[in-house]
Amino acid sequence: MKINKKTTQTPDKAELELLRLDHTREQIANKYGVSVSQVKRWISSLGVKKKISRSNRRNKPKLVKVKEPNYDSGLSMMEKAKLRLGERLKEKNGTYLLDGRPTKVDLIVKEAGLSRST
Repeated sequence: MKINKKTTQTPDKAELELLRLDHTREQIANKYGVSVSQVKRWISSLGVKKKISRSNRRNKPKLVKVKEPNYDSGLSMMEKAKLRLGERLKEKNGTYLLDGRPTKVDLIVKEAGLSRST
């Protein structure tokens, strides 16, 4: 009876990257007949990037390009600041909150990147 010995040669980076797409570290270790810690060392030493699961791809926030409004459209300074700062600027009980903290109008305008002459 012939015993099929598994190879103990180190895979190259390209091969290991392909294996990482569809296999766990445990499966790779079984294929090469080595320990999981040896596979981890190969991944680290060859610089193989981490595997991204499908759920992580779906949950990544998408960057939305916001069209810069026309500032000559008759908006007040605070309206312009609200457009630029978005969710960072809120108003509660007559007080402006920037990142959840009460803030003076001058600092809000500065944080929005507006000048008084705009």
